[in-house]
Amino acid sequence: RIALEIDGMLRAFFRGRIIVVMIIGTATTVVYLLFGVKYAVLLGLMAGLGVLVPYFSMLVSWVPAMILMGINGDSVAAIIGMSVCFHSIQAIEQYVLTPKLLGDAVELHPVTLLVGVFVMASLFGLIGALLAVPLTAIAKTLGREFLLPYFKSLAQEKPA
Repeated sequence: RIALEIDGMLRAFFRGRIIVVMIIGTATTVVYLLFGVKYAVLLGLMAGLGVLVPYFSMLVSWVPAMILMGINGDSVAAIIGMSVCFHSIQAIEQYVLTPKLLGDAVELHPVTLLVGVFVMASLFGLIGALLAVPLTAIAKTLGREFLLPYFKSLAQEKPA
């Protein structure tokens, strides 16, 4: 029963990740098209996939877009506008989409997710940060199944 519950949470987590990747990829592609960036679809796809690894999206999407806009002779205002839009999309992903979609998918409060990411990153580094949501969900399930009954039994004991 516990394994099935964990399996359901992990499936929901990965479904949520795919949705976030699609939303960010689409939004970034639209922004790049609006600003006339060459290879907008490819760079938008890279931005979507880049959100799977923290800060990777900037390296594989935003930096090349800025370079391409500079080579094309676009104005500094256009480059700044594109950059502001790109970072706004990234902020929405980090502070709204990921906590809301993934938190709902694995039934965790957004604050729990943030604490889980910090704890897992400090314990296991980059791999811990990448796997923080499923690991936190597994820890929650195991704690609810094994620790909570133990603490309830302690609370019901009569003092000697």
